[in-house]
Amino acid sequence: RDLLTGMSFDIVTCDNGQKAVKIIVREHENLGLVITDLQMPEMDGFKFLKWLKEQEYSDDPPVLVLTGAYDLTEIVGSLSEYGVRGLLDKGSHPHHLISRINTILFPEIRNKRKHERVSVHFPVTFTLEGDNHRALITNMSLGGSFLETSEIMDPDSVITVDLNFPKMKSNLSLKAKVVWGLGGSNWEGKQPSLEGMGIHWEEMTSDDKLILESYIGEKLKEERLYDMLLP
Repeated sequence: RDLLTGMSFDIVTCDNGQKAVKIIVREHENLGLVITDLQMPEMDGFKFLKWLKEQEYSDDPPVLVLTGAYDLTEIVGSLSEYGVRGLLDKGSHPHHLISRINTILFPEIRNKRKHERVSVHFPVTFTLEGDNHRALITNMSLGGSFLETSEIMDPDSVITVDLNFPKMKSNLSLKAKVVWGLGGSNWEGKQPSLEGMGIHWEEMTSDDKLILESYIGEKLKEERLYDMLLP
C-alpha cells in the first residue's frame, strides 16, 4: 500500500479472498489491476482465482500474484490456467514490483523501448571524480540502468560503474552518463518510495557488450517465465 500510493496509484486493500470478492463485484469496472497473495484466511488465493476465472469479467481487471510461500517454478503452470498475468516473489525488490505492474498495465511501453530491460538486484560501486560510491542496480539493459542510491549526481555527470555480475566470472567497468534522478521530498513533504538515478552507458567495447548481452539474456529467460499471458 505505501509503495503504490507513493507512486501515485489509487488503491483499495483487504485481508482475505472473501472481502476481495465483495470489492470486485462492486468495483470491477473501476479496477485496473488486482494483486493477490496465495495464502489468505477464509478464502485462499487459489479459490479466489478460481472464482474470478468463472466471472464474465475474468480478464478485466488483470491479476498479478505475489507469494512467499511457494517455489514460483512449481506454480506458474497452474496459475496460467487461471489467466494470471504475472507472478512475483514477495521478497522481490520494490522496483521489480513497480516494473511488473507497469508491464501489465502499459505493455506498449515495453514495445517502444530500444533495448529489453530486465529486473536485477545486486550491489555496485560507481566512481565520480575519484570518489567511490555504493548503490544497488535494480534494472538493466544494453542502453542503461537504474541505480538505487541516495547519492544522486547531477544530470550529465559521467560516472564509472563497476559491475560484478552474480553467478558470472566476468566483471565490467563501464562509463555512464546520469540522465535523470529520483529523490528528495515531494510537495507533501514525503520521501519517495524509491531513490536513485537513471544512467545511460557511454562507452562499451564489443567484448563488454557480449558479456552484458549474455547476462541480460539469461535474466530475460527467467523473467519471461513469470510475465504470463501478456497481451
